[in-house]
Amino acid sequence: MVKYVELEKDTLDFWSGPWEAPELPVFAPDYPYVAKEVVSTPDPYYVEGQVWDEDTKSLVDTPVSISKKAQRYLQSTDWYVIRYLETGVEVPADVTAKRAEARTQVVA
Repeated sequence: MVKYVELEKDTLDFWSGPWEAPELPVFAPDYPYVAKEVVSTPDPYYVEGQVWDEDTKSLVDTPVSISKKAQRYLQSTDWYVIRYLETGVEVPADVTAKRAEARTQVVA
């Protein structure tokens, strides 16, 4: 099985994936995306804004993707803040620290 992502053909920006198939698909010439086998990624998340690095055969982060990941982290940990507001149960210190760091990475 091959693990691959779909990239915009002109810019090589991440479009969708990861997907798995018995072999790397070849799309029709008029299809606006191209399939590239993924060897490694910056982390387990594939997000808008990552771009393809042909030398390393991997997706790499850009300021846009870093911001998107930070937003995703903040959204996934909002429940800690809501729980604190509703019940007074403290937000774990590591979550508070990571949320502070994530807020510095969000680009408006």
